[in-house]
Amino acid sequence: GGRRWRRPIAGARRSSLHDHFLNPVSPMVRHPAAKVIQNEWYDRSQPWVKLIVDRDELFRVERRFLEGLNLDLDGVDPRTVRLYHRGREQTVHVFGEEDGTFDDGDYVLFYGRFRRDDRDFDSIFGRQNTYWLTWGGEPGQRFVEQVGAPTSQFPESGYHWSMAHFEQDLWYDPLPDAPDNLRDHWFWDQPVFATKPDVPSSRIFARDLAYPKLDEEYTARIRVALHGTTNLGHHTVVKLNNKEIEDAVWEGQVEHEFEVEIPSSYLRDGTNRVLLQAFADQAKWDQVFFNWFAIDYRRLYRASVGFLSFERPAISSGERITISGFRNREIRLFDVANGIRFIHLEI
Repeated sequence: GGRRWRRPIAGARRSSLHDHFLNPVSPMVRHPAAKVIQNEWYDRSQPWVKLIVDRDELFRVERRFLEGLNLDLDGVDPRTVRLYHRGREQTVHVFGEEDGTFDDGDYVLFYGRFRRDDRDFDSIFGRQNTYWLTWGGEPGQRFVEQVGAPTSQFPESGYHWSMAHFEQDLWYDPLPDAPDNLRDHWFWDQPVFATKPDVPSSRIFARDLAYPKLDEEYTARIRVALHGTTNLGHHTVVKLNNKEIEDAVWEGQVEHEFEVEIPSSYLRDGTNRVLLQAFADQAKWDQVFFNWFAIDYRRLYRASVGFLSFERPAISSGERITISGFRNREIRLFDVANGIRFIHLEI
């Protein structure tokens, strides 16, 4: 990724420095919950700073940020800085640690991820994920440097596969007649209310798709999740950018999730609109919630606000990747899955 990092939210008092990103109800410095005190990774004698992230991104922790929590960093060896998530040490990059002093220009850089459930979407307990920062003792886990200079013999990759998930949780329903409580109760908006059998009630759910590759035809995929509000029958039609992708009859206060292949020509560079239509031809009336939609597509290697995250399958021959869209030349590239920091990039 490029130079897009955010300060994580830390449990601390408010100050002029932290007005825009602190949790005002958290104490200054917190200790991990009592249930993990006996674990080997936790040493109560060391300082612990709680960092909360709510998105997948590179996060930067500076000296002045920690000093704003009334922490004394004089004498701290930055080579001992460590980061933990759920008891497991995370790989970090500490800029300026080589001299053994935590200077004003030094900072910790780490890749944080929002809290997920088994769908790889937002957890039912919220997006906020907790990381614990500490120092002292043994050296911390660091990214290993690897030369990333381009090789002209390798073929160039023009895109990567990306999954864009779009969801809003603005309307709650207890769903008292659902078969169980193991389901999402928050939806994009109030339900689509159908009253006529031959004229649908409808609503559009729109979001921007970032930098799709559309200069050649290929097969993309879309997934859509709806939910019935009654035990009656439901008749729904779903369209993507005015192209019908499903016409279905289903029944009950249950989730209706479907996945279909679509030609890439259905996609738009920019705003993509999903239209939900509901017909009252299974009962005198009907109500259906729209929950979320997700699109698997080929995305160009172009950074958004100075940041790009992507996955690539392992290949034996290698490849060249050209990434555009950065605003300055101070760029960092990490392989977070394998703990590698690339150096000697061509910028």
